Amino acid sequence: MDWQQASVMIIVALTMGLFAWKGLRHSKADFHKQTGCGCGGAPKTPFVITGKKGELPVVVTKNS
Repeated sequence: MDWQQASVMIIVALTMGLFAWKGLRHSKADFHKQTGCGCGGAPKTPFVITGKKGELPVVVTKNS
């Protein structure tokens, strides 16, 4: 193995090590960033589908 192959293998090993460290490191959960308000609750859908039996469904889009 010449010096070029050795240097490439070192760079690849360091890159793999950094990705593994990033993936295995425990991140702190920020409740406000995950839920928006920190209150939990059901996620809001951007549209509502309504309709009655025998009629065509109506799709209403909510702008928020």
